[in-house]
Parts: sequence; C-alpha cells; structure tokens
Amino acid sequence: MTSPPPLYPTTVNAKLIVTINGHQCEPLDRELPWQSVEYWDTVQQESEEQASQLRPGNANTQLYRKDARAYLVRREDGTVIQKCSLTSQQDWAHRFQAMVGGAFLQYDFKFDIRLQWTLTVLDLPADDHRLAKYVRKHIHDYLEENWKGESFVPRNVLKAIFQEAIVEKLINNDDSLKDDDLNDPSSGWKTKTKFAEYVFNYGIHLLALFIYSERKLRGLFLLLQKCKTEDLPLTHRSLQKSDTLEGCEECDEPDFDVLRTGQSKFFTHQFNFNSQNMQKTHDLDKEMVVPIQYPRDEEKNFLGEGSFGEVFRVKIHPDHHNSDSVRLDQQRKEHTPLTCTRIYRKSTLSSVLSITEKAKMISN
Repeated sequence: MTSPPPLYPTTVNAKLIVTINGHQCEPLDRELPWQSVEYWDTVQQESEEQASQLRPGNANTQLYRKDARAYLVRREDGTVIQKCSLTSQQDWAHRFQAMVGGAFLQYDFKFDIRLQWTLTVLDLPADDHRLAKYVRKHIHDYLEENWKGESFVPRNVLKAIFQEAIVEKLINNDDSLKDDDLNDPSSGWKTKTKFAEYVFNYGIHLLALFIYSERKLRGLFLLLQKCKTEDLPLTHRSLQKSDTLEGCEECDEPDFDVLRTGQSKFFTHQFNFNSQNMQKTHDLDKEMVVPIQYPRDEEKNFLGEGSFGEVFRVKIHPDHHNSDSVRLDQQRKEHTPLTCTRIYRKSTLSSVLSITEKAKMISN
C-alpha cells in the first residue's frame, strides 16, 4: 500500500547568506528540509564553516552569532513577504516552520527562503589579564538605545560575549577572589571553576554589570551568596550594604550606587506574547529599560495625532520579544511625561499590552 503524498513539499529552495564583521560570504544554495528541527544545527555549522573560510580563527578568536533571520521571498520578483527572527532551535521549530507551512497554505505563487546569518569575531587578547577591559569595550560597542535614549545590551549580544570559556577566564583572572572565601563552607563553591560554572548558569547579567562597572568580582561572590537571581534588579529593598556586602572593601556605598544605577543596561524587559496567561499591564521597576525603538530605516515615522497626542511607529528590539510579527504605535502627548505604548499582533490587530511611564512602578 503506497503512502499518501505529503500535505506540503518536504523541501524548499533556500539560500544561506553569511555576513561576518560586515563582509558577506559566497551564498550557499540549498534544498532545505524545513520540517527538520535538527537542520538548525546543520545551518549553524555551515555558517561557521563559511565564516572560517573568510576569516580563519585562532586560539584567541571567539566566533558568535549576532543575528539570524529567515525571509520568505516571492521567487518572481524577490519581494520579501514574511520574515522571522531565529535565536534558537526552538525558534526554528516553531516560528520558522509555522511561517513556511502557513505560506504553502496561504500563497499560490512560488517562493524561496533566504537565511541571513550575521556573525561577529571576538578577537581575545593574548594576555588574559586584558580580557576584562576588552569585554567592557565590546559591551560598549554593542549598546543600543530605546526611544527615550536609554542604553541597553541586546539579550543575544550578552549571551554571545559571555560564553562559558570567557566567564571562567574573567573569574580566574580576578585577584580579589581569595581561596579562603571559596573554601568557606557557607559559600557552596570550593574552587573558582565551580563558581564560574554557577555564574555562567545563573549570574551572567550580574557578571556583565560588575565587569562593565569596573568592580572587583569579590563583590559578585558575596552578592550571589545573599541574593538569588530572581531578586534582581538590585534595589535598596533587596540589597543592603549592611547585610549583603559586609566585608567587601571594594563594595562601599558609592560603589553600590554605581552598580544599582548602571544595571538598567543589563536588566531589560522581555515581552512574552505567546503565554496563555500573558499580562496586559506590567508594573516595571523604574530602572528597567523598555526595549522599544524607532525603526532604524524610518526617521520617527509619524502616523498622525488626535486628542491623546502624536502617534509614531516604533518596534520592539527582536531579542526582547517572542512574537513573529509585531506592530507598535506609540502615543505621546506633549507637556506631560505620560507615554502610552500599545502593541498589536498583526494577525489579530488586538491590543495586547499597555505600558505607561507614569503607571504604578516598583519604587526603590
């Protein structure tokens, strides 16, 4: 008995385009098995192989993916019909497959897929003791701004910079971490290697904050003994110098203020549009950055105005939301600090979130 033909074609014409440090590699044409979740790993490997041909690596070179996107393109004229951001295999299994499968049902024209991988080479200094300075510069170079001019580090950039080997080197190189501290039975960590493993799994944002603020990592060690990651961001409620940083000469009150005021770059709000219990109103700490931006290719795209003020088209940074297609209309009324942002799913055009700066906020 012959099996019935598949509902969709099992492959789709695709082109993989890899860009590394602004230089584009030769595109690769593929028959893409778009329903295969495992093919995400194949694309990752092919992109790294392409990048290595353009710029061979060495012992002090770290290659990471800065951005990855899939474009659904009409074959006849090359028009981009849909696109989605790909940050993980989960995105490939859900966003990408839903986009392609939906296109087979929705469109009667032929289309192709364009995979755009953007990679960056992090050239680590041969002298490990310069690593913290270099990482600090790298963070600064990749800072972005929201619509209010507040700086933040995109989530995937942070993950890419603070890979496990880099975290371990940063901790091993810090001379403020003493063996006596690590051997203390109350610490839970016996070696710098064990502490580095914990930081990599649970404290990347805090490590980034300490490195960027040029603070000694003994303060991070003491902090993680007293605070859990869910207690963050740091406030005077969750962290007091008297009971948390006691005994840390590097973490006096001025230093604590540096950490507290600088943390907004690393604790940026994450929008979750796919949860069944999704909140429509969020109470945000005033030091947390909301990653809403004006589109780069549009200079404050003015949509109109009414009794509530002017309306501009804005976007959520792709690293900080999990929806494939989001449109944002920002309403701003003059002579008042009130800013209301409504976010719409294009599929339903229903309002799913409202944020106000002057709404109830978690105070310090």
